[in-house]
Amino acid sequence: LIEKTSILLKAQELARIGEFKHDLKNRVLSLSSSLATLSGFEKSRISLGELIERIHPEEIDHLFKDYSNAISNSAKFSLQFRLRKADDEYIHLQIQSEIERDEQGNPKIIFGVAMDVTSQKKSEEELILKNYELQAAEEKLTATNETLRDNIVALEVAKLKAEEADRLKSAFLANMSHEIRTPMNAIMGFTNILELDDMPFEKRKYFTRIIRNQAADLLNIINDILDISKLESQTLKILEHEGDVNNLLNETRQFYETRNAEIYNKPIDFILVNELMDEQNIIKSDFHRIKQVLFNLLDNAFKFTTSGSININCKLHDKHTLLFTISDSGIGISKDKYELIFERFRQVEDSYLTK
Repeated sequence: LIEKTSILLKAQELARIGEFKHDLKNRVLSLSSSLATLSGFEKSRISLGELIERIHPEEIDHLFKDYSNAISNSAKFSLQFRLRKADDEYIHLQIQSEIERDEQGNPKIIFGVAMDVTSQKKSEEELILKNYELQAAEEKLTATNETLRDNIVALEVAKLKAEEADRLKSAFLANMSHEIRTPMNAIMGFTNILELDDMPFEKRKYFTRIIRNQAADLLNIINDILDISKLESQTLKILEHEGDVNNLLNETRQFYETRNAEIYNKPIDFILVNELMDEQNIIKSDFHRIKQVLFNLLDNAFKFTTSGSININCKLHDKHTLLFTISDSGIGISKDKYELIFERFRQVEDSYLTK
């Protein structure tokens, strides 16, 4: 019996377990030697007050509420709390108890076993902390992945835009070189013809007029290229002055009628409709830019119209806005290409050179 008792005490010490008995009538707790050593009490019999002094302040109210409820309603119960040892270090105790009652059913004695679960609690806390760290790392990794995905998408879009811009600029330069070569070839060709000694005066005068018109076209192309550069660098200036819209429209129509008659001779009628009243024709604006826009639209209409008519219309859109309309009987533009009209360096078909 002595040997088995010694083995049992050694096992309790190794397992950090001890038993206790709580005499409810005398309010005295009897501790086994292993539990007294484990909990840091220097004696095996302590009062309830001595125990309460050692319980963690944050857990006293909750612990006694559960303890009183268990005594009133249960035969067995389990509790866990923090207990301060003599060296002020707290340990976590897990107790399993059984209640002995008298003949009237009133609780008399509580028997129980207490186990030190401090290392398990620390492991749990470390595991929870590690789990929080892993969750934070996962959230950070997820955010990083989303950022990377967004960056990849943005880079892909930028790549496509760069490739498209490069292609469009190449097409623009090809078309522009064609536009420049056309008047240059005319100037050089007619200049060579003027060198002929037997050239009649009327023809020489006619060819000179063609050279002058082609030189003006070439100058307009160069000015357009410069304007594109100014638009890109946001240095284009608008210079407003008072002028007559009706005079501008008449000059525009006369220019294209003369140009067509002297150079291209297409069966095209230039129809001008100005719906403005006389006093509405006098406005303050940049007439050079208005003319530039009209000429660009009319050049395009004239280029893609072989016969029929080109209509120029102007009317009052609202109190502060004039609406200019250019329409023609040429090949037109399909509706699915409308969004391309005002994009930089774009044509509905980039194969204009083959037309």
